[in-house]
Amino acid sequence: SLTDAGSVTSSNETAVYLAAGGTVTNSGSLTGGTGGYGLWTSAGGTFTNQAGGTITGGLGGMYLDGANLVTVNLDAGSTTGKIFSGGTGDRVINILGTLNGGYAGGSGADAITLDTSAVVNGTLDGGAGNNTLTLTGTGSATLGAVANFGSATKSGSGTWTLGGATDVAAWTVTGGTLVTNGGAIADTASVALTGGTLQLGGSEAIGVLTGSGNVALGTSTLMLTSGTGSFTGNFNGTSGGLLIDGANLSFGGRVNYAGLTEIRSGTLTLTTGARF
Repeated sequence: SLTDAGSVTSSNETAVYLAAGGTVTNSGSLTGGTGGYGLWTSAGGTFTNQAGGTITGGLGGMYLDGANLVTVNLDAGSTTGKIFSGGTGDRVINILGTLNGGYAGGSGADAITLDTSAVVNGTLDGGAGNNTLTLTGTGSATLGAVANFGSATKSGSGTWTLGGATDVAAWTVTGGTLVTNGGAIADTASVALTGGTLQLGGSEAIGVLTGSGNVALGTSTLMLTSGTGSFTGNFNGTSGGLLIDGANLSFGGRVNYAGLTEIRSGTLTLTTGARF
């Protein structure tokens, strides 16, 4: 194990290499050389970059290798270079600080949590495996480029805006607000609103909608393209509307918008409590 509040530097290689894994807590600097990383583990461990800490290297900030579980905590106020994951082990990555270069996942299951305080410069790529993304926090933030995540959850009271198209197959909103400005959610993705709000800043196509939260349409249209779901929440907006083109929706909530409700294909079944 290593606790560093000073400086560990290598001119050519990796600054800290853990052949047997371990625990590293850094509030100083781990600086790898041109041919290395700030930190490299081959056998798992827990690594925390605290406020004021920096972990960098010529090849990246961290290299996480092997078949063992690795947990990385990037605290608010910390700065870390790109994180690479190799091997088959699972990875838990909690990001509240700055990550420069993004994340490149391996073949294990990657669980990445982003707080609204996080700053990510680069793509978050889960790689192979069953990968999950969680967006949390109490502030406001924009999600940058992400790839290869099977599911994503928006939790906490804050607001996350999707900054571009995503390939996430299943979204869940448990609290706060998830904002999409149009085309950010995959056309076949499921969206479950167990709490909180899905807010449209542009027309959006998804697969199926379930749950009991709120959909803030504004002037935009939500299109449902596939699957079967039950929704007992509310649709609110001005000139926005709902378009069903291939999905089957059972609806028991309230509608408060002036736009159209259109069914091209699929079904809209009104259940007890539905109000238009």
